[in-house]
Amino acid sequence: MNPYIPAPRPAAQSALRSIIGHLLIGGLMLFALPSPKPPPASAPVLLTIDSRTLTAPPLRVSEEEIERREAEAAEQERQAELERQQEEERQRQAEEERKRKEQIELERQQAAERKQKEEAERKQKEEAERKLREEEARKKQEEEERKRKEEEEARKKQEEEERKRKEEEERKKREEAERKRKAEEARKKKEEEERKQREAGLQQQLAAEIKQNAAQALNRMTNPIQAKVIQNWRRPPDAPSGLAAIIRVKVAPDGKVLEARVHRSSGHPRFDLSAEIAIRRASPLPFPPEPEYYQYINEFHFHFDPD
Repeated sequence: MNPYIPAPRPAAQSALRSIIGHLLIGGLMLFALPSPKPPPASAPVLLTIDSRTLTAPPLRVSEEEIERREAEAAEQERQAELERQQEEERQRQAEEERKRKEQIELERQQAAERKQKEEAERKQKEEAERKLREEEARKKQEEEERKRKEEEEARKKQEEEERKRKEEEERKKREEAERKRKAEEARKKKEEEERKQREAGLQQQLAAEIKQNAAQALNRMTNPIQAKVIQNWRRPPDAPSGLAAIIRVKVAPDGKVLEARVHRSSGHPRFDLSAEIAIRRASPLPFPPEPEYYQYINEFHFHFDPD
């Protein structure tokens, strides 16, 4: 048995370096990651390494001490490896938790975005439906307004046509009435003219008959008139016999002489004057008493021939 403590073996040195490195890395990771606090780990194994032991001359130790130290180093290495694995597991779990939370957040965001999108699509659909309903309502209203205007125009057109038809009927009625009136007036006028013509003819005929009767009646009075005038005549001294004159005589209905003037002279003025004076003296002259005769015989030519 070597009474001196031997220098650490290269394997021990490597294990120590590995433990120290893992501890440093684990410490850095603990400070770097914002993960939840890990469960409390066992108290770290503090190793005090004196550089002098690495360079000091070998010491003599017992085999049991060496094995113990190697066992302790192996245990420390195993413990460090276990802690490393635990740390890695913790970090893995933390990473999975982070990913799970990120996934949950992502899913939440996606659900929110999907809900927002669905809400936007719903609102867009509702807006489109609202606009469609408004457009349909507008078109319906326009169609109803168009139909109303067409019906109104048709009604006005029908009323205008009816008005024109009635006006035309009234015009035709007026024209027909005017035509009938004129025809009736023409008929009446014609009948009146015919009646007047008939009456005129009758009047003329009657007047001619009356005139003829009046002339006949006056002719019958010729001798009595001649006798009465001669009775009232005074021959002028210088008037020779055989003289005759025609005197225009105008009388009243009772035979009263209104006027006596020479119509055709005898050639002897005093004879003519004596004839006029004799007729005035003979007033009233014998005259037909019928009143209807007077207008035809109120003036007559008296042939005065005393011889």
